[in-house]
Amino acid sequence: MSEQTKLKIINSAKDLFANYGYHSVTMRKIASEANIRQSDIYNYFSSKDDMLKKTFDITRKDLGEKRKKVKEEDSFDKDIANRIKFLFENSKDVNYILKYFFQFKSSFQKNEQGYVPNAAYKHIEEVLKKWIGVLNIEENEIPEQSKIITHAINGFVLEYFPNEIEKTEQNQMINSITRFISKSLIKV
Repeated sequence: MSEQTKLKIINSAKDLFANYGYHSVTMRKIASEANIRQSDIYNYFSSKDDMLKKTFDITRKDLGEKRKKVKEEDSFDKDIANRIKFLFENSKDVNYILKYFFQFKSSFQKNEQGYVPNAAYKHIEEVLKKWIGVLNIEENEIPEQSKIITHAINGFVLEYFPNEIEKTEQNQMINSITRFISKSLIKV
């Protein structure tokens, strides 16, 4: 049993699940994709659901670490554009997390904003908190606005996944979404 094999299994599960969803992913397909024996998977995971849950936890943690490295900017527009770009650049991980949530929604507890964990829109919440002085929202509205903005951006990410989006089109989309958010939130 090696960490490298476990990582191959996790990456294969993430790829297959993000692309095809729960019912299309089998242990046999994961083993084939990872180029290992199917029985090897059970050295690391007790079941398909266990493997998907651990992959979800790892993916969520990895995205959080990557998010911490997103460069802070000197304007709201640049900050929000960087967060949108971050979601597009990590579309496979975002798609995996979203599909996992939809598949296992009943295992998530309801919070003040619904069922999506607060961490799912923390990256947008950070920007809104930083720029609250120039925004046309109250501090108590930040969680709700963060959730709305994140869901809207995720819709675009899902629309294009798993296809590669050309940089020019991606930049146009980031700019359009940024302009819309700015016009909606910045004080006039």
